[in-house]
Order: sequence, then C-alpha cells, then structure tokens
Amino acid sequence: MAPEVVAAIVGALALLVTTWLQVRRNDAGRGSQLKADAELLRLLPEDSTARPLLLSHVDNRVRAMVAGQEIEQRDPILITMGLSVSIMAAALVVVAANNGGWWWAFMILAAPLALFGIVLFVDGLRRVHRTSNGRPITQQPSGPQQT
Repeated sequence: MAPEVVAAIVGALALLVTTWLQVRRNDAGRGSQLKADAELLRLLPEDSTARPLLLSHVDNRVRAMVAGQEIEQRDPILITMGLSVSIMAAALVVVAANNGGWWWAFMILAAPLALFGIVLFVDGLRRVHRTSNGRPITQQPSGPQQT
C-alpha cells in the first residue's frame, strides 16, 4: 500500500478518535463541574447567604443530570452511517492511490464523502433528547404564542 494511502487512513482514524475523546470529555465535564459545586457548598459556612442559592443550584443540576441520563442518548444509526460513509471515502482514496492516473479524479468524490461521513458520525455521538425513532427533539421557545 502506498505511503500516501496509509497516511490518509491514519489521519482519518486520528480524527475519529479525537472526536470520540472530545465527546467523552464533554460528558465527563458535567459531573466534574457538579462535583466542584458540591465541594464549594461543603466549604461555605452554614450561615452564608449564598448557601441556599448554591444548594438549590446543585439540587437542580443533579435532578437535570439524572433526568437527562434517562432520556438523552446517542444515535447508533447515524454513528454507523458515518463510519460506513467514511470507509467508502477511504476505499476511494485507496483505489485512486493504487491505480493512479485518471483514477485520482475519485478524490473529487472522496473528499466531500469523507466530510459527510465525519459530520454524520459526530452528529450521532451527541447525547440529546430523542423521540422513539431516534430523531432529536427540538425545544420549542417558551414565550407568547403568535397566531
């Protein structure tokens, strides 16, 4: 296999791994912020005026986190589609690299295909509230209704 092909595949895999690690870090960040707030609450004196506010804030965050973990989920179909499309793009790169010549024209198709695959993969990794068929639920703005 040509070194250019290996470099392209390694680069694509590195991008997928770093994206996955970023999503994992963001999920872990929620808990660490809550832990820091709870520690701050523990350090506040009992007679502090900020204590009830912080206690209410921590309580609301715990409730939201527990409720969110029951409802928020990733979309395995989008993750699978993203990986599949990215693999197809990598296959086009391999074909172009192995055959050379006019086969390099496949790169015109491979580049947007790889980008589309990565977008699908990242969108599927997001934890959001979803309907029963896996589609994200969008929050309706709360305000005066217009007719």
